[in-house]
Amino acid sequence: MAKASAPKNDINIDKQKFDGFFSSLNLDNLEFVQLNYRKLKNPEPEKYNNIAVNFNAGQGSYQNNMMNDFTRIIIFQDFNFELLEYNNDKQDDKQAVFQLNTSVVFILRSKNPMDDELFGFFQKRNIPIIIHPYLRETIAGALYKAGLPPLLLPLYHNQF
Repeated sequence: MAKASAPKNDINIDKQKFDGFFSSLNLDNLEFVQLNYRKLKNPEPEKYNNIAVNFNAGQGSYQNNMMNDFTRIIIFQDFNFELLEYNNDKQDDKQAVFQLNTSVVFILRSKNPMDDELFGFFQKRNIPIIIHPYLRETIAGALYKAGLPPLLLPLYHNQF
């Protein structure tokens, strides 16, 4: 069962609505439905300690499927990852070494349907927490398969 704490005061979401939705929320399945990666160049070994990572969530959407006593919520979310190598000492010129793009489907169950307000909050706060361990492993494996030195992303720290 997914656990969430009540939103902070600076987030505009109704606490009662939040509590009603998240108190009955369960993650039933998480599936990588698309995974593409490519090695763009061989990193220079002397520069490998001088790298940057660009990681962001792309497009996302959701749909509610009403069942007898619960709502099945299907969330579609894209993620993009780039491993960048600095081209000079000033660190203002970077070149991509590796790119990974993936689409993930989350299947959730709740007593209450999701709406745009809840989805916006869930997309910013909960999806990164849920997906991060899976993406860490996927990225590390893809880098290995592409013949690149290993990289383990740090743990995710939520901004909320």
